[in-house]
Amino acid sequence: MHGPHGTTAPVRLADPSGYPLTTASTTAATAYGDAVGATVTGSPAAGHFARALAADLRFALARAGLALSSPAPRVARLHLAEGDGRLTRRERQHVDVAVALLEGDTARASALGSEHLAEFPLDLVIAHHLLSSRGAGSAVTTVLRRAWRRHGSDPLVLALAARHGLAPRTAEEAP
Repeated sequence: MHGPHGTTAPVRLADPSGYPLTTASTTAATAYGDAVGATVTGSPAAGHFARALAADLRFALARAGLALSSPAPRVARLHLAEGDGRLTRRERQHVDVAVALLEGDTARASALGSEHLAEFPLDLVIAHHLLSSRGAGSAVTTVLRRAWRRHGSDPLVLALAARHGLAPRTAEEAP
């Protein structure tokens, strides 16, 4: 698509769920998409997040994903601290949930995550990490079940629901 003076208009990149990404790097976007798929299916995701971050050092979602995938909390917090601070609302919420999880504050993570997932129900990386943490609370599960009734035909949503035992129990819960 060309702009008014023959320039090429920027392409908006999106994650596998269709949410816009703030990176301009197709390599970072592709690696982030691979990381989402790996996270949801239980495959190692840190390498994909690292590849996304290497392609765009300012890509906050890759930074948060790598932090949550890092084995050592100290290293994980470093990944988040190195960010440049220019975040969208979705990225800021994503990072806030990640920080709460890394600090072991599951009550705060659950509250922030429920709010985040109510607005961005297909943010599967956050959904997975909340569901994987102890004490994330039934509020997160309730928000996710409601969202997944609307988006349940998405293969990544189905994989994450199955992985965390959130498959529909009744016909009313089915997507």
